[in-house]
Amino acid sequence: MDAGDQRAQRARNRRPAAQCDSGRYRDLAHSVLIDSNPATTIRPAGILNGITPLTPTAGGGFNALVGDIKQISGQLLTATKGNVRTPVWLMNPQQVDSAGLVAAPGAGAFPFRDEISNGRLSGWPIIGSGTVPLGTVIAMDAADYVSVGGDAPRFELSDQATLHMEDTAPLDIVSGAAPGTPANPVKSMFQTDSIALRLILPINWTIRRPGVVSVVNGVTW
Repeated sequence: MDAGDQRAQRARNRRPAAQCDSGRYRDLAHSVLIDSNPATTIRPAGILNGITPLTPTAGGGFNALVGDIKQISGQLLTATKGNVRTPVWLMNPQQVDSAGLVAAPGAGAFPFRDEISNGRLSGWPIIGSGTVPLGTVIAMDAADYVSVGGDAPRFELSDQATLHMEDTAPLDIVSGAAPGTPANPVKSMFQTDSIALRLILPINWTIRRPGVVSVVNGVTW
């Protein structure tokens, strides 16, 4: 077996591991979905783009939780004139647990525990996701969220590529008029006997009408 055959065999052996890691890349896509960044040539705007966060209710505990529920849901209902069809909460799983452990003042009871154990808060379903930052609570009308995706994520492996090792503003390996401006740092997969992995995930999404997303950051409960 020559060197090229050995590299090809290593690539085949690594492909199942790459496919099994697709869940991590879906989480990355979800984190992009819920951010506040504007649209670019390679991604849609996050669902929080253009949304002004509400001020969290201070003081912690029961009163803060109730206050945040009221202001978040109230903002959605006001903006849509009560036309909220499929309201949902998006929050970190730890935040979900925290809501269930909030006790009513002087009662020693946990008024939200049973409802949260059934996946709801104030009657609205909860979507718990680790890609939502702890302390952030989002409510939206899911009926106005539209997404379009291609097939399953596509992975491509290469032991020949040359890469600019930069993930914020990657450049061509050499750009501009001769003699050109080289990117830095670069790495040759062939020269270093390495394998590069590329993920291609065609996906798009949008919010169909304004006023159907509300968010509060830094909740105190």
